[in-house]
Amino acid sequence: LARALGRRRFDLIVCEHVLEHVRAPWHADESVQALLAPGGHLLVSVPWVHAHHARPDDYWRMSFAGVALLFEALQVVGLF
Repeated sequence: LARALGRRRFDLIVCEHVLEHVRAPWHADESVQALLAPGGHLLVSVPWVHAHHARPDDYWRMSFAGVALLFEALQVVGLF
């Protein structure tokens, strides 16, 4: 990822209904945070009560607390 994007950083990253499909979301969060510009915003949306959808594989359901823990290095400004 770093090779493809170089030192580019983004002011806004939208991660919508992706993390449940990632085998190790604790590694994905490191990549996302590395791509986030200082002062940037990250919008994360994950299913909680949603049917299993296995294309691609479906691994996780995360609560608000789980998402906050996953991105604990970032300041949470709202939970919806």
